[in-house]
Amino acid sequence: MNLKNVKSIEILEVHAEGEVGQILTQGAPPIPGDTLLQQMQHINEIDDSILKFCLHEPRGKSQMTVNLLLPSKNPAAKYGFIPMQPDGAHSMSGSNSMCVATALIELGLVESSGPVCSVPIDTPSGLITANATIAGAKVTSVEIEMPKSFLEHSDLEIYVNGIGNVKVDVAFGGCYFVLVDIAQLQIEICNQNAEKLVSLKEAVMPVSAKFLMSRYPMSFMS
Repeated sequence: MNLKNVKSIEILEVHAEGEVGQILTQGAPPIPGDTLLQQMQHINEIDDSILKFCLHEPRGKSQMTVNLLLPSKNPAAKYGFIPMQPDGAHSMSGSNSMCVATALIELGLVESSGPVCSVPIDTPSGLITANATIAGAKVTSVEIEMPKSFLEHSDLEIYVNGIGNVKVDVAFGGCYFVLVDIAQLQIEICNQNAEKLVSLKEAVMPVSAKFLMSRYPMSFMS
């Protein structure tokens, strides 16, 4: 991606109940890929310059998302999006889907009539549908029909270097999530333990990924 020729970008300020979900609507360079999944992988594995440009200081910060609005690769939708966060581009996000649907409707990028508008949206994890309630010209609420969710492993015991045996659950809901009952590790969830918790996540994720089935790529793991 060549950002030297990018003179300006347009980012829309959106939030879902206070959670920041900005939307990059114009100015992004072309992202190679025949699907949104391939475009997400290009950002994560080859060139993350647009992610860093939007999310690193002085334009960004650690606790925010910039959603890259793109033409859909699925003929059932007009638009798609890739949620970008400081740790990488992700395959799906419920709150950011709400932000994108709200922006598409209120900007007039999709047609809406009546009190409820259904908007198909392409994502790296597949097609979703946002059902928005509208009052006047404003979106007042959004419900998301997500990709099919499932439990992949329950009480899976893994060995983590430096920690020992840990039981985890692995589930898919747009991307893979590893769930750890923190009580087994005798660590309290608090600000003082933030660094320890991040280190725990970095140790557990790659071990858990070895047990994933081939239904979705490892890049879907969060």
